[in-house]
Amino acid sequence: ELLFLRGQVPPGTAVDSTIQALDGSVAFPLRYGYACVGRVTAAGAPADAGWIGRNVFAFHPHTSHFTAPVSQLVPVPDGLDLRRAALLPNMETAVNFVMDGRPVIGERVAVVGLGVVGLLTTALLARFPLA
Repeated sequence: ELLFLRGQVPPGTAVDSTIQALDGSVAFPLRYGYACVGRVTAAGAPADAGWIGRNVFAFHPHTSHFTAPVSQLVPVPDGLDLRRAALLPNMETAVNFVMDGRPVIGERVAVVGLGVVGLLTTALLARFPLA
């Protein structure tokens, strides 16, 4: 954080270019995080006013409010707890781990590391008829 504050971040430091909201910037104040869940409170042209009041997920740094094109919003299904919706990127990673690992019936699987992604991976694997 102090490197950002002092402007001492090395030139060419990589920023996740897939998160459009970062705009490639590594200047202070640095916006942390990459995923948000919230409710649409306003919609300007050309967005459909039907988005107002909808719960959405977005790949965007953590913040209390932000603007984003509709194309960057993912509607959260009605009835899905927003705390669970916030796990979308972590669950996507866990699903990819399971798909890449291709476990088959009777195999044993070890998950090393039980952070958020490890726990979600374990929860997915628990639904498989593995040994």
